[in-house]
Amino acid sequence: MKLRGRGENEIKLDRELKTARLDLESKNIEIKNKQSTLQKLQEECSRLEANLKEQKISNERAIKDNDLLNGRILKTQQENEQQMIQVNILTNENHEKSSELRLKEEEINALRQENMKLAKLRETIQRKLRGVEDHKAEIEQDKETLKSNIIGLERELEAMKKNAEIDRKKIDELTREKELLNKKMLKTAADTTKQQDIVKLHEQSKKEPRT
Repeated sequence: MKLRGRGENEIKLDRELKTARLDLESKNIEIKNKQSTLQKLQEECSRLEANLKEQKISNERAIKDNDLLNGRILKTQQENEQQMIQVNILTNENHEKSSELRLKEEEINALRQENMKLAKLRETIQRKLRGVEDHKAEIEQDKETLKSNIIGLERELEAMKKNAEIDRKKIDELTREKELLNKKMLKTAADTTKQQDIVKLHEQSKKEPRT
């Protein structure tokens, strides 16, 4: 928003600068026209003064015309003074417009410099953001890899649990078989001992004399 606002200010200042230049050119043209008119009035004044002198020398009847000419001269002089005043005013305005134009140009140059700095800063920020996005993408990829590894480990753990359960059942079965074998061995040993006792008794009975 700040960058867009500065761009709009620069466009506005450019528009005001163009308007000021047009006004300055118009004032210059007007000054030239006033100066031309002033020169013509001065020439007219000189011509009227010459005619007045000629009329005084040639004919006293030209007194009324002389008065009229004096009036015209006075009017011309007054107009001349007014034109001079207008020229001075326009000259002062021209100086003021030139000063304003110079200030506008300096302001526009300052804004352009600031916009260049902001553009560089924006480029730097965008480059950093791209780096952050790339790093984020790498983290997301590592995250997905870790998820896959965790799922694989969980499956292996589940398989190990199942294998452990199978081994436990086999161990229980073997334990029962061992207990059965121990019982059979004890019974066999008892039977063997009993049989041996019978054999011993039988042998002893053979050795004893018959009556």
